[in-house]
Amino acid sequence: MQNRKSNRKLSLGDTRFWIGILIVLLIVLNGVVFFVYQQSHLEEGLATQIWEYLKSDPFKYVTISIVLPIILFFLERLFDIKKTRQARLEEIAKTREERKEKEKQAGIAERWKCVDQTVKLWYTLRTTVNELALFKADSPEISKREKQPQEQEKKQSVRDLYKAIMRADTEWTELVNAWDFWFPNLRPSDVKNPNLLFTDNLVYFLNILLYCSETVACCIEKGNDAENNKELQNSLLAISDGVENLVYQPMLKILKYSIEVWKDGQEADTAHAEINKMLQILIGFADQIRMEEWEYNDFLPTLEDDVLGKKLRVAHKAVRDLCKPELDFFKTDDYEGLVDYVMKSQAWTDFKALLKEVKDRDLMQAQKIYYSPEFVKHLAKWFVRFSTLDQLLECAGWRTRRKQA
Repeated sequence: MQNRKSNRKLSLGDTRFWIGILIVLLIVLNGVVFFVYQQSHLEEGLATQIWEYLKSDPFKYVTISIVLPIILFFLERLFDIKKTRQARLEEIAKTREERKEKEKQAGIAERWKCVDQTVKLWYTLRTTVNELALFKADSPEISKREKQPQEQEKKQSVRDLYKAIMRADTEWTELVNAWDFWFPNLRPSDVKNPNLLFTDNLVYFLNILLYCSETVACCIEKGNDAENNKELQNSLLAISDGVENLVYQPMLKILKYSIEVWKDGQEADTAHAEINKMLQILIGFADQIRMEEWEYNDFLPTLEDDVLGKKLRVAHKAVRDLCKPELDFFKTDDYEGLVDYVMKSQAWTDFKALLKEVKDRDLMQAQKIYYSPEFVKHLAKWFVRFSTLDQLLECAGWRTRRKQA
């Protein structure tokens, strides 16, 4: 309120002040001149005197000499208002641009924080998975030594590592939600375009690490076959290295290029092209592994009832075989039609009947493990083959460059 009042005060440099002075002067001078004119025309009435005065030269001279400056001051005031308004609009536009730039810089900072969080969570996940892969059950002698106070060590059990993996699953879910918020250009604006499904395909590779780790942790905890468990741990280590080599650097580069896209600078088009190129590579590998999973992974692999488990897996495969790529449902993206087609089939009826025979306790226990131990070993071989081929191609490329040099 004080600022508004202070802005309304008139100063000597204000055109409103001088316009007011001139109007007052116009009235006063005309009053004085009219009084003189009235004294020389006493025989006329007041109305006649006023009328004749308005037509007289003295009135014209006084009025014109004062009205003209008033008009000039008024025009100056008018242009000053326009100038002030233009300045105000420019100030508002500048303020908006500054606020927009400030929000943009704050957004960039938050995106880099998200990238930093991605690096930290990846390190934590890899560390936990590798600890599980290198975990060694203590022999009785070692356990006896650890009871001695001078040689006690804090060591994680398989259960602790299993909990850490489950905790990592939750943390990565929150991080993926943060990706969707801070990197909107990576959202699938068109679900028919696989090149835009960044989170879906990257989460698939994360799930590979999580599912394989859960399988290995479950087998180690049971402790039935030490030799088989050792083979599973070696497989997990190969898978961990394979996912690291395949996903980590492209993931960080995609997030980095996404920040460049969001900046909307000169490198935005190049960043778009790089993102699409790396996404196509990741999606290609993800599709290959999905085909391996489809072919070699068992349904409910840890179900203890061998007879019922085999029948259930055969029935599950029969249902799965109904979903053939050549069906019209896939060509038209008719998901509801596909579900209706499967649920009306005899294979689905047989599968439901067998599933009801499984005890709830056994079913809940079996659902803990998504990958079978055999598929973990098979997947490790796939990553080893890929790593070997990649090394051969890299070596061939190096030799080619050496020859060209």
